[in-house]
Amino acid sequence: MGAVGGLVRVGLAMTLLADVSCGASVGRSVPSKREGADCPNLDSQLFQLSSSTDPTRFAASSDLELADSRVRVIVDLRPGGTLAVSPAIVVNARYADQLDAWVGVDQLCAVAGDAAVVHVSPARRGVPGTAKP
Repeated sequence: MGAVGGLVRVGLAMTLLADVSCGASVGRSVPSKREGADCPNLDSQLFQLSSSTDPTRFAASSDLELADSRVRVIVDLRPGGTLAVSPAIVVNARYADQLDAWVGVDQLCAVAGDAAVVHVSPARRGVPGTAKP
């Protein structure tokens, strides 16, 4: 096999180890850009959530905030943009052209595809005890 074959096997093993240690599930395919082409403005982790057969389990393993079939997200809007009113979207806060909102998992692609939306990404939870005085 030689040195090159050994390096390829070691590289593959290190990649698999890195995937497992970073929380990726073995045996689950990661969607390619082509699979997410219908939702180009949607974060890949949210795309995986919307495609998951078990969104609750996926959200828990990915540290996403999920409640009542809605996930907490940050929606970046075009300057002056607004989203159409929808029962699938609950806006927590707005600052400039950014929304902190809860969006129905089944509505993520629709929201990301709105003409006013630049990008939809997961909201990050605050870490207790790290606030600056």
